[in-house]
Amino acid sequence: MLSGYFMKTVLIILLVLPVLGFAQTRAPYNPIDGRVTCLHYDTAEVNGPVSINDDYSEDDILKNVKDDIKYRGNVEFKIGFTSIKCNEALSNENRHLLSAGNVTINCLYYPVLKGDQLTYDIETKKATLTGHIILEDKGAIKSIGKTATLDLSHDKYIILSLK
Repeated sequence: MLSGYFMKTVLIILLVLPVLGFAQTRAPYNPIDGRVTCLHYDTAEVNGPVSINDDYSEDDILKNVKDDIKYRGNVEFKIGFTSIKCNEALSNENRHLLSAGNVTINCLYYPVLKGDQLTYDIETKKATLTGHIILEDKGAIKSIGKTATLDLSHDKYIILSLK
């Protein structure tokens, strides 16, 4: 009698476990989803009307406020596998834009791109690099133009056009 009860319990558990396992699956992490992640900055300043609780820390404000956030000093962002380093950046989540000055773009196994100004549209995952644009590869430096349109929707940057 105990054996039959035990077998029924085991059978029910075996039938229910796969259902529980599927119910808890979540979307896999996609490193090339175009999201901008700020890895480092020295100072940050929130511009715009802010009405918040007095007990918010600086980190809470930066996580919750979706106005202009100006990052200064050794700023580093990550978009997929592409790293963007700059002196100063302005991020606005409402307008889905990121602007950065004095920019260096790195991606594993790809040449380093440098320019004066970068504007990244988070929705289209396209960026425009302007100013004196140079390409550094294995110690060689080459000036490649004044404007470059980049696609950052892949696991690397892709130069779509140069002017």
